[in-house]
Amino acid sequence: MSYYIIITQKEMEMLHEKPWSARLAYLMGLKPFMDYKTCIVGLKRGISYRSIMETLAVPDGRGRHSEQQVVVTEKMVRHALKVLKESGLIEQIPADKKLIF
Repeated sequence: MSYYIIITQKEMEMLHEKPWSARLAYLMGLKPFMDYKTCIVGLKRGISYRSIMETLAVPDGRGRHSEQQVVVTEKMVRHALKVLKESGLIEQIPADKKLIF
């Protein structure tokens, strides 16, 4: 499956100086799954804290030292989403047990 994402200059400015986890959560965990007709993420294709965690994780590989690995936690993802909400990049839509932005 191939897809394109569109990032506006305003979004780039809003992401400036945000933590790496918030930037990656937005650019790789949310934006690729946005329905561009409705600008909603999580309705057509569900997302979860787990899916965002997996997006942020860097697999251990040859030549990588384990002490350099960052273990992505649900707490980190929740914090990243909080940063994005507070900066005005996303707005959570109340839904029963679903993440929708």
